[in-house]
Amino acid sequence: MVNNYKGRATVLAKVYLILLAAVFVGLRTVFSMSMLERYSPLTVATHPTLFAAPVTLMLSSPFLPGVAPGLGLGVRAAIGYAAIFATAFTFAAWQRGISRIGANRVLFYQYLIGLAGVASGIFFFDEDLT
Repeated sequence: MVNNYKGRATVLAKVYLILLAAVFVGLRTVFSMSMLERYSPLTVATHPTLFAAPVTLMLSSPFLPGVAPGLGLGVRAAIGYAAIFATAFTFAAWQRGISRIGANRVLFYQYLIGLAGVASGIFFFDEDLT
């Protein structure tokens, strides 16, 4: 994988960032167990989403200079819905899974889904790993 690219350092940095992100997702899953003992899964999921969604939208807005002014009200409402309500519901389902079956099984299923997606791409769509 690394030999196919010109900048090996850049590729390795990206791989390490992905690894770091996976570690933080795992840590958040494990550390949220204590929160789930005191609060409902919806509460544990909603508060980070309500604070992270506006910050993420503000940080991503410079990357859409020509697109943002032309967005209609319906598109903006869909972005808000996806950023806040759909994400909060998804994380609530995630947290409920953690509270019901435990963090280890949830993380196992999370990585199994990724592996199944890669395998499906290879077998059904003839994609390469590189």
